[in-house]
Amino acid sequence: MPRTNPSVLRIQRSLKNALIESGVSSGTKLIVAVSGGPDSLTLLYALHHLSTEFNLVIHAAHLNHGFRGVAAESDADFVNEVCNKIGVELSCQQSDVFAYRKAHRLSIEQAAREVRYAFLAKTAVAQGADIVTLGHTFDDQAETVLMHILRGTGLTGLRGMQRMSKRVFGNNEIALFRPLLETSREDTLLYCTAFQLLPREDETNYSHEFNRNKIRHDLIPYLKQYNPAIKEALVRLSRGAQKDLQYLESNVDHIWNQIAQVVDSKVTINRGMFLWLEPALQTYLLRRALCVVKGGVEDIQQIHIDAMTKLMSGPAGRSIDLPGQIHFVVSYDQAELASSISDSVKAISLTNQFDLLVPGETTAGPWSITATIVENPYFSTRTTQSELNFRRTESGPEGTSGFLKLASVGSRLSVRTRRPSDRFQPLGMSQSKKLQDFMVDAKIPRHSRDSVPLVTTENGIAWVVGWRIADWAKLTSEDKRCLQLRFISRENLSV
Repeated sequence: MPRTNPSVLRIQRSLKNALIESGVSSGTKLIVAVSGGPDSLTLLYALHHLSTEFNLVIHAAHLNHGFRGVAAESDADFVNEVCNKIGVELSCQQSDVFAYRKAHRLSIEQAAREVRYAFLAKTAVAQGADIVTLGHTFDDQAETVLMHILRGTGLTGLRGMQRMSKRVFGNNEIALFRPLLETSREDTLLYCTAFQLLPREDETNYSHEFNRNKIRHDLIPYLKQYNPAIKEALVRLSRGAQKDLQYLESNVDHIWNQIAQVVDSKVTINRGMFLWLEPALQTYLLRRALCVVKGGVEDIQQIHIDAMTKLMSGPAGRSIDLPGQIHFVVSYDQAELASSISDSVKAISLTNQFDLLVPGETTAGPWSITATIVENPYFSTRTTQSELNFRRTESGPEGTSGFLKLASVGSRLSVRTRRPSDRFQPLGMSQSKKLQDFMVDAKIPRHSRDSVPLVTTENGIAWVVGWRIADWAKLTSEDKRCLQLRFISRENLSV
């Protein structure tokens, strides 16, 4: 009987342990990735057999990558027949990985991986599932560790794949569950034989166009001449790395909130505190930041982490672009990691000078600017000039406001961005200075300087918006009325 077969018993026992140790609770819905090969068929059947005992809901997912024409269509038909036979629902999709590769300038392996995971995440969301289950085996783990070694990985790469991990796809966080990492590929073949399953053979698994295939069919057999148990040695290495990583990551847990701030998938890191950390903690804090912004570090190599670390100890204003359209920029006191298409790292210069309606509302590029003549709330109060200086601007969700001396406005009030010849007299100074020098002294990030709005009058720059009022435009407690300017990003306005 198949259920008494040693390979079947080993796999069922290993799978039970994985479900229990990973905390997969009763009633959980699992998306199971099924290619039609022996590993994924074993996973599907084994989970199906345990579904009643663990009260699991199984939903299969199959992707046709568009590589193999009619053969791939036959694979999809085969998976559909298998799912119908055991009563498991199936989601199927065909994608054009070659087109995706060309559009994103990726290797064929990376393109296939991104398309596959995007499909699985989409299926999970559509089915209301939080876990995607993958059929990676002990052999896959050994190949992954070796592949990472060849790339020059750090500890994270040596760890290889984790049994349970999380990745962010779009706005959705999905758990990836790999319960067969303790199971050999040989055992999955024996399992299929025991249940008289005829798994599909994917000829691309032998193509030397893929690095993993070259490692599987050429490098590992060659290394077996030196160590017949090379796969076991590589997996032991991954387990040792996992223990070291758990220690380092627990230390990052303790310091994360002190050093890093996360707002809308953008991470800001305190440079001073970062530089006090031990190099190992610096590395894994940066990896944590990358995971927050891009959902994983699969395409991040140690050379990228080293480059980020070097920037952290270098001069302000330097930046690098990282895989996955991620931008890392270092300013004076902090560093920022965000999507390179994020407004936070893109300068939006005003191409024209816009005259402001006073009173009234003016649209200037990305800004909506409201000018209002108001009573000075500090008129004839005990507020000192020093205290009043600190209250010259206000920032909040509703925008950034500045209060100007009404008499300083003159007959024309405008807004623009900086020009090479600009000078500015900052609040508290008796003389003007180059605007460039003020921006450097004020530690305005270099990548932001061209996008900072400037409020100008006939007398010059009255307000570097969000940073400083001009001394000659400052509000005093003797001023009965004043001009309030409010800048609101048009993207933040409700439609």
